[in-house]
Amino acid sequence: MSKLSLQIFSDMRSTLNFLAAKNLCFFYIDPIKTSHVGVELITWPNHESGGASKESYFGSFEQYRSFIVNGSYHALLFDGSLIRASFKVFENELLAHSLWYWPCPFLLDEDDFEDGPPLDVVDAYCEDKNWHKYIKMRTPIRFDYDTINASLAHPLSHMHFQNSDCRLKVNSPMCFNQFVKFIFDHFYPKRAPLCEDWKHFSNCFKKMQLPPEAHFMTKDRHFLGLESSNFPLE
Repeated sequence: MSKLSLQIFSDMRSTLNFLAAKNLCFFYIDPIKTSHVGVELITWPNHESGGASKESYFGSFEQYRSFIVNGSYHALLFDGSLIRASFKVFENELLAHSLWYWPCPFLLDEDDFEDGPPLDVVDAYCEDKNWHKYIKMRTPIRFDYDTINASLAHPLSHMHFQNSDCRLKVNSPMCFNQFVKFIFDHFYPKRAPLCEDWKHFSNCFKKMQLPPEAHFMTKDRHFLGLESSNFPLE
């Protein structure tokens, strides 16, 4: 593996271990590493395109439930929310990433996951006659960095929320450590003090010299078979 891939993989494992040690997640799954024609992929288990991962399912309960069914996530947080991440690297260069935060659709008790598997807990809320009292309508967010599809309509770095076609331009790619810190700083501010040690974690993208966005809008990456369809991140 390239130096960058090894750093991403190591950082993800460190952050997931940190979440578990601080009781900020109920369960976590280590990232996996695969490669094809020189492109390295660091991602979640059971990574498959299509199905509920398709853009048309973005924000749907079916998508959230399918992630749990397939174990296609990295962390199940204390409140039932999910975190998952995927990175593509080629010749020690970051090609793309997709960083997901999927808030739990229900207001769960933290002790619920002690009573059974995550899927059973979620389905029990669905079947409860008072399910509407527990529902919490929140959008998932997804930070993407995509050098393959960058265009005027598709910013190199962007955030999706509410709708998969909504792309809010952001300044730069984000490493896994900084992404998870962002989640706790902004969505769990009362838990954020538990993450004080995060400042000691590395940001493997901080010193990256990124070409200007226009570079990716004109560079032909198809000559190496790097079409996004060959290495889906979603």
